[in-house]
Amino acid sequence: MLRGATGVISGEARTSGGLDVNIRGLQGQGRVPVTVDGAINGTTVYRGYQGTSNRSFVDPDFISHVAIEKGLSMGNPIAGGIGGSVSMTTLSADDIVPEGETVGLRIKASLSNNSTEPGSNMTRSLLAPSSYNGDTLAATRERNRPGFFSPTGGAGSLVFARKGDFVDLVAGYSFRRTGNYHAGANGKHAPEATGTPSAFCAAGAASGSLASLCERAVQFYDRYGSTPFVGGEEVLNTSTDAESVLLKATLRPAADHVLELGYGGYWSDFGENYPGSTGSASGTVLQTYPLSHTGLDRVTARYRWNPATDLVDLKLNGWISNLRESAASLLQTDQTRRFVNGLGVDIGNGSRVLTPLGLLSADYGASFLRERTGPVDGWNNNGSLAPGREGTRRETSVFGQAALEPMTWLRLDAGLRYQKYKLQDEQSGTTYHTDIFDRSEDAVSFSLGATLMPVDGLQLFASYKQAARLPSLMEATTGFFMIANPDLHKEEAHNWEAGMNYSRKGVLADGDELGVKLAWFDNDIDGYIARRYISAFFAMQMFNIDRAQFRGVEGSLSYRIGGLSVDAGATYYDHIAFCKDAATGCVESSLASDYATNYIPPRWSANLAVSQKFLAERAMLGGRLTYTGKRAVGAQVPQSGYMPLISAIAWNPYVLLDLTGQFKVTDALSLDWSLDNVTDRYYTEAMSLGYIPARGGPSVSALPESSARKRRCGRRTGSADGPTRMLPTGPGPISAPTSATASARPAAA
Repeated sequence: MLRGATGVISGEARTSGGLDVNIRGLQGQGRVPVTVDGAINGTTVYRGYQGTSNRSFVDPDFISHVAIEKGLSMGNPIAGGIGGSVSMTTLSADDIVPEGETVGLRIKASLSNNSTEPGSNMTRSLLAPSSYNGDTLAATRERNRPGFFSPTGGAGSLVFARKGDFVDLVAGYSFRRTGNYHAGANGKHAPEATGTPSAFCAAGAASGSLASLCERAVQFYDRYGSTPFVGGEEVLNTSTDAESVLLKATLRPAADHVLELGYGGYWSDFGENYPGSTGSASGTVLQTYPLSHTGLDRVTARYRWNPATDLVDLKLNGWISNLRESAASLLQTDQTRRFVNGLGVDIGNGSRVLTPLGLLSADYGASFLRERTGPVDGWNNNGSLAPGREGTRRETSVFGQAALEPMTWLRLDAGLRYQKYKLQDEQSGTTYHTDIFDRSEDAVSFSLGATLMPVDGLQLFASYKQAARLPSLMEATTGFFMIANPDLHKEEAHNWEAGMNYSRKGVLADGDELGVKLAWFDNDIDGYIARRYISAFFAMQMFNIDRAQFRGVEGSLSYRIGGLSVDAGATYYDHIAFCKDAATGCVESSLASDYATNYIPPRWSANLAVSQKFLAERAMLGGRLTYTGKRAVGAQVPQSGYMPLISAIAWNPYVLLDLTGQFKVTDALSLDWSLDNVTDRYYTEAMSLGYIPARGGPSVSALPESSARKRRCGRRTGSADGPTRMLPTGPGPISAPTSATASARPAAA
């Protein structure tokens, strides 16, 4: 959903719609909160030695608008987002019902290829190495990849909406089902098939299982690739079976008052490979893990009072989320059933005042967040080992930001936040050498910035922001293989940013539009929370290192003329370092055993998207080219121990080509299609937690979309969010950001 936004990447992207967002090198544990209609629905899943997976589950069919903010914001009710934030808004009646009408019905149905029903073809990866007797490099089964025009998966959604004078209603249902996908077949990092037996089999294997493998082989390979899977092979444990529901009601009981009530449900059973067992590119993968399960219920209430005065724009929001999840363990059993419950309330107001110094705009408010996690039916304790996390975390925040425009060419910005948290470790089982304890801490944050507008269309900006992130539930509580640290304290980010925005019309021709943004950023985080191995206790512990540093530049460009759209962007990191303490200094690599080992972004990344509308804008063709470079810095390995406890999952630079198109048959029916990974590239995605190849191609998705409407009679006046952003339907290139806040429309999944 976030492809095309510079400086933004989602790690471990194969988790049934789960997002693990990295912005400018910062990721995980609330550093980049993801909200849907103001509600947090994220969770952190322990993935063994390979660390954690931070997941926010979203159904793209129900998302209307995505706003990406890079860097911290003093006006965001959610505290702790020192890397940035991703705010999503679900569909409203305006997205379904056209202007001047009262009822709308949107129906989507799609078919996709390049997948296989789990267990119907194979239950173990083709190459099965032996550590003791030699590797046959022999496959005893064909890959059995479905044909290009053989549908093997599908998705669909239905959304009904009604607009009235006092009430708007939206109701939707969506499902998505795909089997295990197949890896790409092309690229030098996949094992190459050979016409002759491997050296082991040619030498005459001794009698036994290996000899039998040699005899039954249907194909031999020259070597292992960058993952345990061969090109075109079914990637086991990657299926998805998801359903979701959206219900919304927008009430306008009186002039200037809007109340929006919403419910979102998301349920998914999906396959995933336990990263702790896929830390090697030459292992064996089995289709024996139970499916992971996620069940999410989200309730939101948002009220807005916006009278005809510049002093009041009051917003009051509340939400509750209940998440139930289970994930397979290293022993291929389902022992991690747990809940993550969240509750949030925030109130804010916006005021605009014309002062002798110029126009003053201010947004201010307060927020409260409570998170609780624990077992659904009790932990399955293992002797002296502590089970998963169990605890409660509360955080309160008072915040405000203001902008003053003393001159038409100058804007000054400032922000202030006070936040405090209290956490209780409720672990009821036997813990690792740690007493159950409570902790609390507070912090003050501020920001300063200036924007110069010397000529029309040009903005020069610079800012400094200092903000804190208080420890998360995952970091501050006792858990399996983890000792809680009573001395753990806040991270404090010092973020510098400078750059320019430029927009102009009529650059190359009448009616064209050009947008350019360049930005330099420097994120320096004092007390960055990392993980270390305590050999004396054979356990891990979170602790504060001296600092972590992420510095780089990014740029984006957008050009529009007629039906032609061109969007391009690139990000480059020139410095990433972790400084454990003053004595050892800084190293340009991740630290041994730390979660950040697989949070390191690529040194270079770039994208180019081009689309053209024609036939009176009834048809569209588009393409996207994406480049992902090598890992920006290396990974530190412990000096002792038989394994590093967390492996840096290497990836090789790769280029992907995707194509998309749309044809509007009638005003109520459009046909959309997309071809992903057109060159069928075999590659490992950046920032994965295990050696698993990405989906091959060309993966085709065909999507007919229809809508039915009835004339409306009334008139609508406002929403809880303010002006509604109308987005085009169907897949298409994601727009490059042209300001500090990047907006993107969700792409078809």
